[in-house]
This record gives sequence, C-alpha cells and structure tokens, in this order.
Amino acid sequence: MRLVCLALVALFVAATPLRTIRAEEEQIPPGMTESHFKSLRGKLRKRSAEWWRYRKKLAQRCPQCKGAGKVRWRRRRRIELVDCPKCDGFKMHVDKDVYRRLFYDMRSPEFRMQEDIRAKVTAEFVQAKEGKPFPVVLKRYAVKKIEVVDATHGIVYVERNKDSVARPQQWVWSEEPGKSATWFLYDVEADGAWPSAETPPPEEEPTPEPTPGPGPPVVPVAPAPAPEPEPEPVPTPPKRDTHPRDEIEASQALVRRWAEERGDIRARVIRIELGLEGVEGHEKTVAEAREFLEAIDGWLTEAKPYVEESTQEVEEQGLGIRMDYRLKINTLYFRAHRRLELVEKMLVVVIPDLND
Repeated sequence: MRLVCLALVALFVAATPLRTIRAEEEQIPPGMTESHFKSLRGKLRKRSAEWWRYRKKLAQRCPQCKGAGKVRWRRRRRIELVDCPKCDGFKMHVDKDVYRRLFYDMRSPEFRMQEDIRAKVTAEFVQAKEGKPFPVVLKRYAVKKIEVVDATHGIVYVERNKDSVARPQQWVWSEEPGKSATWFLYDVEADGAWPSAETPPPEEEPTPEPTPGPGPPVVPVAPAPAPEPEPEPVPTPPKRDTHPRDEIEASQALVRRWAEERGDIRARVIRIELGLEGVEGHEKTVAEAREFLEAIDGWLTEAKPYVEESTQEVEEQGLGIRMDYRLKINTLYFRAHRRLELVEKMLVVVIPDLND
C-alpha cells in the first residue's frame, strides 16, 4: 500500500510541470480561433523539429582525418603529412548541403529574393568552414515551449547540449509562390520588425471639467521676453574614406592581374573536370579531386564581390584598391593556386595528358 501511495505522489509531481507548460501553450492570441491556433502550433512544432534534425548534422569532427587536421599523402616513394583535403586542416567539417538547407532553403521567400543573397550565404558558409567561428557542435536538444505570437509569428524555446536555459528561436509564417504557406526561420532585415508583445492601454472616458466659480482677482502678468534666436547649425563635412588604399597605378595593374589569374584558374579547372569524365579505376582519387575543385570554386566565389567592387572603384571612380580587400583577394587566390597545383600532381597518372 505504501509503495502504491509513493508511486501516485511521484506521478502527480512529474505531471505538474507538464500541465503548466500546456497551460502556457494554450494561450490563444486575440482574434484567432482555437482550430487555427492548434494548426499553426502543430506545423511550427513539425517545422522546428525538421530544422533541428539538420542542425545536429551541420558541424562534426572531420570524418576523414578524425579531427587530426592532417592526412598521409604518398608523393612518389615518400609519405608526407598534408592538410586534410576535406577540412583544410581545421579538424572540423561543416557540411555544405546542410548549411544551405538550414540558412537558405528554410528561410522565407522574402529572404531568398534579396539581391546577392546567395553570395552572402556562401561567404558566411566559407567563414563557418574556416572556423570564424565554427558552429557549435550539437549533440542533443530539447524543445521546451512553443509560442504562437500571432497569425504570422511564432517562437520555439530550445535547450542545447548542457544549457540550463532555453533559447528562443523566432519563426515567420510565409507563402512561397506555387507552394502552400509554411513556417520559415525569421530574419529581421527580410521579414520586417517583430511584433511587440505590449498592448496599448484601454482608452479612458474623459473626465468632465468642473464648472468655474468666482475666484481671486486676476493680476496682469508682464509678457515673457522673446527667446533669442538659436545659432544656425554648422554643416558637418562629408565623411572621408578612412580605409588605406593602394596607389592608383598599382591598383590598375593588380585588377588586370586578378582577371588573368581567375581566367587561368577557371580554364585549368575546366580542363581537369573534362579529363575526369569517363575515368575508371581511380574512384577514391577522383572523389578527392572533385572535393578539391569544389573548394577552389568556393574560394573564387568568395573573392568575386571584392574583385568586382575593387574593379568598379578603380575603373569608374579612379580610386586605389582598399588594402584589406587586396589582402583578402590575394589570400583566396593563393589558396586556389596551391590547391590547384596539388590536384594536378594528384592526377598525373589518372589523366596522362593533363600537363601537355
């Protein structure tokens, strides 16, 4: 009998927080029917679970080098340690397809319609892949609460790993052309301001003014002196460009060199891709070569907006190249050159006429 009572007490204590959470979740926003509210909340729960399933796959220890950052590479008769081709020696691997799914496909159509948004997301992926910074490795997560703010906005509270506090994740309801409406990850620039949780105070009825009665005699007051005119604001000079820039002659030569380098890299990459078609018996080498070529394409894509802006400033505005842009572009092109040379050495046996 005692054991039965203890079991009932434990069951009651365990069920109490569940009832509290359900009571909080059942708060229906004004102007929304209960069926509509339950439909939105159910779809938000399902959509959020899909996002977090992909999020667990985003960042992992590199499967090729096992987190060492180096792999053994046979160069003729010697075996050398080189940077892992999958993680570039960073020891962590950030999956490109999963990153695109999380931070592009599952964002709203308004987000994806922004100008140059693909280049921006690609640049953010490259930074994450290089550890600037790495995404947090997610081992577990728990959804603690789902809140529907209104007909187009919702919040999911999630605990990650060993966190003791649930973090809010904002979602927006949107419709994509040709598809049914669903929940998308919220972005303030693309999806507008988040609705305020505060409600305006109720309007009060005006208080009737009291009827004036006989009062003390009115004493005339001298008019106040006119205020002195305020001094006109001094116009602020236009903001000067504080970025250090290279000389215009050196910038013109550098822009031309960048265009030639990009063309040379693209031509060599295309030649390799054509040579790999139909190759048999070297599956592992071909797969590694294709990963290298994908990395080269990513670096060229990351450098493209900096090159285009620098070219426009040099040719149209007569300005020198920004020093930080020059450093960024030269670094990316150097990586592409180094990786391309490694690929060509790898494929000497696979594609005999590659260097002819």
